[in-house]
Amino acid sequence: MHWLLAAVTPWHVLIMDSLTWDIGMRRTEISNVFSYIQHLVTKFHLPERHQKLIYKVLKVPQQPILSNNCGIYVYFFLKHFLEEIEIYEDDPNRYCEIVHNWFPDEVAEQKRTDQRRYLQALISMEKYKTTK
Repeated sequence: MHWLLAAVTPWHVLIMDSLTWDIGMRRTEISNVFSYIQHLVTKFHLPERHQKLIYKVLKVPQQPILSNNCGIYVYFFLKHFLEEIEIYEDDPNRYCEIVHNWFPDEVAEQKRTDQRRYLQALISMEKYKTTK
């Protein structure tokens, strides 16, 4: 299983994928997003222009080959994109063309390690509570 981020904006459907910048590699995922948008347009009577949005793959950081940090990358993609939302809104097409070097691999790996430790501590606390 692999996680990626699809963000629907007034100009594009942005695909942020930590494994590839090649939109052709994600035809199934894009088809699923398109089907969901069609469903929303029909169900909520949204303007049909939403069905005509252009799909763009943002050039986001790529995870190492044997890494399984895609969920952490999605977290960072959303965080950094939202921090730059005004830059995107000022010139959406230009924003889609630049390379977004938002963070190095080491930052994602450290976040994963920190989250793993945090969750292990929570699980330990829960086990301790149930044995008393």
